[in-house]
Amino acid sequence: MDRLEFLKYEYLTLREEIKETKGRIFKLAGLGIVGMPAAYFLARAYKLEILILSLPVLIMVVVLLYLAESRALMRCGRYIKTRIETEIKDSSEKPVGGWEHWLEEKGEGEHGRRTVDIFVAVFFYSLFVFYYIASVSLATQMAESSYALVGKAIVLGLYSGIGIVFIVFLYINFKHAIRT
Repeated sequence: MDRLEFLKYEYLTLREEIKETKGRIFKLAGLGIVGMPAAYFLARAYKLEILILSLPVLIMVVVLLYLAESRALMRCGRYIKTRIETEIKDSSEKPVGGWEHWLEEKGEGEHGRRTVDIFVAVFFYSLFVFYYIASVSLATQMAESSYALVGKAIVLGLYSGIGIVFIVFLYINFKHAIRT
């Protein structure tokens, strides 16, 4: 197998991985959008206090899975851009570039070609932060009704501290969610 044939198979394999990763991302997004409110309503209906108290943790797990899949997607794109597209050259031996290089170029108009990626990332990060804050509020209410003010203070303090660290983590990792 020559180098170009190898690059072709590698590229096709990575594109398939990207397709599968995007599928997992949309499933995780669906789980986050629909699953978290559904989990709360089920927990409320069946009086599962532990589920309500653990919803903030479950939301963080879904976000971390989403970030892991997003990072895998970006890693595939970066590999295609740096290891495969640079090997494809025209007749003058100048690299041709490809999809990933094109995405990184300045786009037409005032917005770049990664605008959709930015909007999607902002939407999901905002949604998950909202869900986290809402779930902490619900867990705090549950703790207060079951364990008085001490339970409320413990849950609120614990989840507030974790939430601050988590939001800082999301902020730091935001740039990785919108680039190759």
